[in-house]
Amino acid sequence: MVANAVTFHQGDEMLGSEARQGRTAEMRVLGEKVIRPAVKVGEITVAPSRDTDFFSQFTTMIDQQYLATPLPSLRSTHHARCTRADDDHIPRFVSVHARMISHGGRLYAGKNGFLSSGTGKCETMRILKYNHPSIDWREKVESISELNRRHGIPNQVSFCQDAHGFIHVEVNNPQSSARIALQGAQLTSWVPKGEEAVIWLSKQASFLKGKSIRGGAPVCWPWFGPHESQGDFPAHGFARTALWEISGVETQADGTTRLVFCLPETSVPKNQWSHATTLESRMTIGSHLEVDLVTRNLGSQPVTIGQALHTYFQVGDVRTIRLLGLEECVYLDKVEGGVRKVQEGAVNFTQETDRIYLGATGDVLIEDPLMRRQIRITKKGSASTVVWNPWIEKSAKLGDLGDEGYLHMVCVENANAAEDRITLAPGAEHHLWVRYSLAPISR
Repeated sequence: MVANAVTFHQGDEMLGSEARQGRTAEMRVLGEKVIRPAVKVGEITVAPSRDTDFFSQFTTMIDQQYLATPLPSLRSTHHARCTRADDDHIPRFVSVHARMISHGGRLYAGKNGFLSSGTGKCETMRILKYNHPSIDWREKVESISELNRRHGIPNQVSFCQDAHGFIHVEVNNPQSSARIALQGAQLTSWVPKGEEAVIWLSKQASFLKGKSIRGGAPVCWPWFGPHESQGDFPAHGFARTALWEISGVETQADGTTRLVFCLPETSVPKNQWSHATTLESRMTIGSHLEVDLVTRNLGSQPVTIGQALHTYFQVGDVRTIRLLGLEECVYLDKVEGGVRKVQEGAVNFTQETDRIYLGATGDVLIEDPLMRRQIRITKKGSASTVVWNPWIEKSAKLGDLGDEGYLHMVCVENANAAEDRITLAPGAEHHLWVRYSLAPISR
């Protein structure tokens, strides 16, 4: 079967279904030097150069970038010559590769192509992909089975991969269930037992590598909003679209589940952030939910960060809810260009709302008469609270909130934003901590 196959002719152009859909990429040897248009396989782009043997080039990329230990048996196929896909050499290459990546991603020559040894030429190369092109090969190196073996807890914590290649952690303990995507270490669901969902996720949310997920609890870091000097840097930083790692899972004495995620150095774009910092997200999942975002400055100079837990809460109808706890706070009204105002009474929603409340350190309550509940938001390490609802016109421009999605969500974000940004001395750390809990209310 040649499903989703593409064919590359040396020195010519990309052919096949993938190329026609515009999903070509540039070849990067060891992730740096651009050679020529290439076929994209997961996160690795491969194509032969005119003066480099393909297998030597490709396996060098594998060895140096994506494996902790080189595979000698993979290197032994460098000079294999084949004229058929079922040539003796090719299945051996595939079988080695399949052991490295247990759940897919096979590469081999097509029936009409061959690799020559010594000439450094590749007349035709066919690549078969059994996985979505957004899957990162580094995710595959640690397979789902390996993640479950190392970090899973039977009947409580497990790992799965969706059709888009996203890896998720699923928690189901006696107190609640939750789901977290490894991209962004982003909570996308939290449902206490016997309750309706607390976290809102758009029905139109896209799970695409490197793209933000509409809903859940994105981590905005190391800046909030647009970058202050670089307009081409991503809004709200890069942490929410980077691939995180999980470093700890445990069941605690009170029956809650604790997860620890860390942002690896390899996921930090050095052109956007050159500081020596580390970032962890520590989640405690139970009848309440806690998130502790920990930044450490490992460098020799002070570092200033802006950040927020951009949490979307599920509500019955945003027009009927009210927020308590922000009375008399000064806020920046971003809808009106950042003008300063003072909150009078509870916060109600009748139009687009985008505000940064300053000096806000107390609890905020989301009072929801339709869902007959109150969500309490308790925090530490934050003196600013962001409140956001895009309303009708902005929702239409965003395009991924779904039909009338804005009516069923409100963002109340614990932040270090605007005048509340944090400067960390060398060796210092900062905790942005929040706790979400529910209480019933009468009609």
